[in-house]
Amino acid sequence: MNLSEHQKLKLQAKGHIHWIDKKSNNIYKIYKKFNLLDDLKDIEKRLSQIVKLSSSMDFIPQTNYFYEEDLLVMKQKYLINKKKLNEIDLLEKMKLIKKFAQSLDKLYEEEFVHGDINRKNIIYSENKLFLIDFEPSLLQIKDQTKQWMSTRPYRHHADIQNNNITAKSDFLGFACFAKWFLFNSNCPQHYVKECSKIITKLKFQSSPFQNLTKLFAN
Repeated sequence: MNLSEHQKLKLQAKGHIHWIDKKSNNIYKIYKKFNLLDDLKDIEKRLSQIVKLSSSMDFIPQTNYFYEEDLLVMKQKYLINKKKLNEIDLLEKMKLIKKFAQSLDKLYEEEFVHGDINRKNIIYSENKLFLIDFEPSLLQIKDQTKQWMSTRPYRHHADIQNNNITAKSDFLGFACFAKWFLFNSNCPQHYVKECSKIITKLKFQSSPFQNLTKLFAN
């Protein structure tokens, strides 16, 4: 991977870089391997899961990984955002969020934690909602600081207390997104407190994302 001096400096400072190759319609994201802090076996398992899931589930863009010396390179299909999420009509939103929740429940069944489900990582393209930004390691050195790859408002308080990221954070991120997406009256983080209480009391044995959707739709 031939990097410019500017890219090398940015990679050194931030821990990862990304760019879009419009000719091949791919997005590339490069990580310094030593900035990925999860156990190596866990990283390899996660990478394998992401590749497999992106091949079998149509709401994840096709993703592959390869190593070059001390770098991990992600290659992913670049999606064109056809329409802003708040411009979709309500009936279409209901169809989209139900389908999205079904797909997330399949991830949950695979015991896969995304860790950062929120508005900026959900794209409307090809008439469906896509989930993007699958990190190879949930704990990384970013901007020269050790940190969890989760947007703070949507990281569940139990995960903050336990110093980890679990499905609870995925539930919270999705719940706040769903409330905003369906009702569009406040920004997603406005619903954090309300949704956190719901998730703390969550008793769903199966299909948690679909059950959350039903709860909000009613």
